[in-house]
Amino acid sequence: MDDLRPMVNSLRHRGPDDEGTYVEGGVGLGHNRLSIIDLSPRGHQPMFDETRTSCIVFNGEIYNFRSLRQQLASLGVRFRTESDTEVILAAYRHYGVECVAQMSGMFAFAIWDSVKRTLFLARDRLGKKPLFFHASNDRFAFSSEPKALLQLRWIQRDLDPAAVREFLMLQYVPGPMSIYRSIRRLLPGHHLLVHVAEDRLMYEESEYWRAPVTLVDTRANEADIIQKVHQLLEESVGLRLVSDVEVGVLLSGGLDSSLVVALATALAGKPLKTFSVSFKGSTLDESMFAAGVARQLGTQHHELEANDVTSELFVGIIDHLDEPFADPACIPTYMVASLASRYVKVVLSGEGADEVFGGYSYYAWERILGPVFKLPLSVRRRLARMMSGLVSPLFGKSVASRIDSVFASERYRSSTRWTSVFNESDLSVVLSKEWLTAVGCANGPSRLQRLYEKIEAMAAVDKAMMMDLGLWLPDDLLVKMDMMSMAHSLEARTPYLDHNLVEYVTGLEGKMKMKGFRSKRILKEVARRYLPDRVVERRKHGFEVPILTWMQGPLRELCEESFSREQLKKAEIFNVDAVQRLWVSGLNNPRAINPRRLWSIFILTQWLQRHQTRHN
Repeated sequence: MDDLRPMVNSLRHRGPDDEGTYVEGGVGLGHNRLSIIDLSPRGHQPMFDETRTSCIVFNGEIYNFRSLRQQLASLGVRFRTESDTEVILAAYRHYGVECVAQMSGMFAFAIWDSVKRTLFLARDRLGKKPLFFHASNDRFAFSSEPKALLQLRWIQRDLDPAAVREFLMLQYVPGPMSIYRSIRRLLPGHHLLVHVAEDRLMYEESEYWRAPVTLVDTRANEADIIQKVHQLLEESVGLRLVSDVEVGVLLSGGLDSSLVVALATALAGKPLKTFSVSFKGSTLDESMFAAGVARQLGTQHHELEANDVTSELFVGIIDHLDEPFADPACIPTYMVASLASRYVKVVLSGEGADEVFGGYSYYAWERILGPVFKLPLSVRRRLARMMSGLVSPLFGKSVASRIDSVFASERYRSSTRWTSVFNESDLSVVLSKEWLTAVGCANGPSRLQRLYEKIEAMAAVDKAMMMDLGLWLPDDLLVKMDMMSMAHSLEARTPYLDHNLVEYVTGLEGKMKMKGFRSKRILKEVARRYLPDRVVERRKHGFEVPILTWMQGPLRELCEESFSREQLKKAEIFNVDAVQRLWVSGLNNPRAINPRRLWSIFILTQWLQRHQTRHN
């Protein structure tokens, strides 16, 4: 167990307040604590139950721990601490692996049961907290981030070609794979039971929750539905304000975060601290809207200018990332988390509202173009070529390429067709022959396909939203929020992702969430009770960032290095000539290329340069 200490040390940023280890024979548990509930030493982990037969390490928060504690106390359980960690242990003793059904929160935990000789791991329903693991016949290891697993000498660093392919297409690596062949991630709403036998380890992985795919009672009138959503959202925000340390809010000035601030302020009964970033002088800047909401609601507002992106800041983020991750919004997220961490240890965030309530315009396009997407792929590809040929001279190759990605994608790619960076035909151009062969050998039923098969019968809008809820949300948005906030020892809570709220809203008809191109209908009606129309009806911008401005400005030297023949050859993944043409084309004529393509290649080459990997 000499490897346990380096693993714990590598994750100190996730919990700098306390640390601990437990070793028994061939079993070792380690923990870094960020003290939020019960700040006393009694909340130390690893934590034992009163019989000292079960031991837990836990990352996250159980928001309903007080009501669950009362329920268990009525069954005769005696508690020694005020922490939610002890409540999990007690729930496990009484309910076994079914204990997760009793919990509302964000969590990843592992419980070692020395009597049953089992290790029980679970991840929250929507994937707010990460859980990576390595499993073989005789060894098992897990952690919140791959960097801890990579401290183990026996874990190989071979890249997974399928993960590289999906990264270039999606800008992130979708679970259950990781960028490494030897490391997987436990999917949201799943638990894993490891049986420790004398001669080998045996594994049982099960799904304990998924968002409902059937409609709730459609006879309810709209006013009742709005009131129910209001009630559920108010309860969710209230639960996420429970803390023994101060709670702030990340405020962009858009509908989602503004409503969270309004609800939290009303429930807290006092001014809260809010935090935002600005892009002064850019058309993407929304800081004036955030400042306006802060003034209206009386918050103590703090703002950080994000124009000053430096190569040092960028490299620091790349060094922190255990996998390539090309969502450019991670940079301002990292910066606003750094700002917030100077004042508070916990923030509320607006993540998840778009996926739950229908906030993206392409959901409407999915409905409008639904009949087209049902055509055979060969027909759609011919249609895409024809449309691209007409559009390219007028709007540039970037728009033509987007049309090709949308119309010529496999059906199971559903909502990802609108957000993908490269499509299959693009990859055949930018990847080297060796990697094309490796990627071809890695083909097989993907998580996207399996997810699509479960929801194929749903209406087009509901199907696209469900795909985002199961893929884009846990593998991009929540990864970004967890990694960037925890880099600064800051806990981020997401009220829109309370599972009771999600279950109710996903069970509503699509027209209740989106009518025509009017998005988030129900949420906007709730928001009107707190916010003026200029905030509720303001056109959605999203967390957009000036990628090309960065690449041509403060990050230009790093970009020139990444797109050099020497660096591209060293990466061994790309068709060097094709990628260099892409780079020159993007510099000379930005309309000719989707800048996210350059950004994704840039991120991957920089990440490979700074992380030890093997290409087999």
